[in-house]
Amino acid sequence: MIGRCGALLALVAWQAALWRGLLAGGSAESVLWQAWLALLSYGGLGLVCGVVAQWIVQLGARDTLAQTPGEEA
Repeated sequence: MIGRCGALLALVAWQAALWRGLLAGGSAESVLWQAWLALLSYGGLGLVCGVVAQWIVQLGARDTLAQTPGEEA
């Protein structure tokens, strides 16, 4: 789940940066450089979001399993 979240966010950012740069008429070198930076930064951001989401789910499951059957949340 973590890898998919980071990879998906990175690929969407890379694609958006490429299209935006090409439609704006930027040079190929600057468009590819900006897309590369977007890929790295949003990939890292997606990785952090995936780790936090996994952590929250694990804590919620642990708390749910730790409750006694007659106890309410």
